[in-house]
Amino acid sequence: MVSAGSTPTAVHAADLAGVTEMRPGVYVFNDLTQLALGSCRRADLALSVLASVVGHNRHAGHLLIDAGVLALSKDAGLAERRPEAGYGEVCDARTLAPYPGLFVTDTHQEHGFVPLPDLDFFERLPVGARVRVLPGHACMTAAAYDRYQVVAGGEVVDEWARINGW
Repeated sequence: MVSAGSTPTAVHAADLAGVTEMRPGVYVFNDLTQLALGSCRRADLALSVLASVVGHNRHAGHLLIDAGVLALSKDAGLAERRPEAGYGEVCDARTLAPYPGLFVTDTHQEHGFVPLPDLDFFERLPVGARVRVLPGHACMTAAAYDRYQVVAGGEVVDEWARINGW
């Protein structure tokens, strides 16, 4: 048996002759790291975490969201290629359009910190507003959940249970 892994290998290999097993871990979801590597397009990002704005810190100039390490992971693999992206990119909850310059740059267990490049975001994203975070690493993020909600047009259309076991 000849086994190969990694999403970039699966996507970019010109020839896999002789490989009998391919193990591309993040291939099913993609993430910001794969986007930065050129292994997928933005439209291929299929995993996001729904979060709520739970606080404003006007003095520090950041939002507090209810998605921290347990929701997003603390994987810093994206830092090499996109250091500004931190642990995820903050997007509109319905359309997944990114909010320019909004990233989760620090996390605690249950909370994420989103520095604001423009203080107008305090008005655009009041406490209680919903956002979606595109994670830096989908594998560790997806592993934190026992099911996934399938969203189309901003609406939940199905729910899939996670399959466990290797």
